[in-house]
Amino acid sequence: MENCCKLSGWSLNEITDLAIKQFELTGSCLTIVNTKQWAQNLYLSCQNKIDTDALFHLSTNQCPAHRKVILAKIRQRLENNQPVMCFSTQLIEAGVDIDFASVIRFLAGLDSIAQATGRCNRNGKQATATVFVVNPDNENTNMLTDIDKGKTITERIMSEGFDDLLDPAAMARYFYYYFFERSDDMDYPCKDSQKNTTSLLALLSNNKSHPCSLNDERGKQHKLPHLEQSFMEAGNIFKAIDAPTQAIIVDYQSSDEHDDDQLTAADTIAALCSKDKLFDAELYFQALKQAQKYSVNVFPNVLEKLLKTQAIYETQSGSGIYCLYEQYYDDAFGLSTEVVTTSHFYSC
Repeated sequence: MENCCKLSGWSLNEITDLAIKQFELTGSCLTIVNTKQWAQNLYLSCQNKIDTDALFHLSTNQCPAHRKVILAKIRQRLENNQPVMCFSTQLIEAGVDIDFASVIRFLAGLDSIAQATGRCNRNGKQATATVFVVNPDNENTNMLTDIDKGKTITERIMSEGFDDLLDPAAMARYFYYYFFERSDDMDYPCKDSQKNTTSLLALLSNNKSHPCSLNDERGKQHKLPHLEQSFMEAGNIFKAIDAPTQAIIVDYQSSDEHDDDQLTAADTIAALCSKDKLFDAELYFQALKQAQKYSVNVFPNVLEKLLKTQAIYETQSGSGIYCLYEQYYDDAFGLSTEVVTTSHFYSC
């Protein structure tokens, strides 16, 4: 791994040139970025500079079915020793068995960088291979807390003179700093409308807000021990994935992805929108299940834009299930908040 971070940061053109150089030198290059915007910008920057058949983009703006097709095409090209240039968000870092000859990773936490190295010369086909860590000059990760904190702590580790950033000693130091920096977050703070700010850890341990607490916040002492934990309240507050997102079903069609025993995106949407008096519960719940592979999860700000531009519609009044009009889905980038009018020479 090569630390290429510099004080001024890397511009779009500089990162593009590095990616193309590695692509031409090794035959395949993966660039993993922190934001969807950077993935799109780099894709567009390379579009007229290399064979578009070799150019790929991956992000969570694409539905899972779309990403599955793209990954299959990338794997096939790599197995056939055909050139591949891919720009992806961190979704490719875990659970994806894929092997590139060279990798460029935007500055992030050391754990993410380690995951990125697992996509470089994964099968040992190259005598040597390098992962380049670069810091872009214009990147906003303020809303991406995990990435933002990880970047800061990785920079601190880099300044401490470790020869190998993936050495166990460097990694141990990184997590020591990381968990100390985020110690308050590790209590999983939450806000109860009727109480002061508390945390899941407090609710499941020394729950001072419990009326039967031996040593409650009012200073009242109880003679007999009581079960103080608020398991039900903690269970109601807890979210495995704490993200206020809304799933949007997209009408993604691909002959490569179609499976005869599964509903297509069009069939799924039709079943969910059906107003047939003879309600088919089995078909409806099958469609709900299939909708997951054709859905893109968006944050409130994006949902607001989609609603404002009337890019989405509700399957049934009051259902809370939304679908995207097809003109708002880009072949290369997936869901868009604007009408797609430009071809990006990418097809599945």
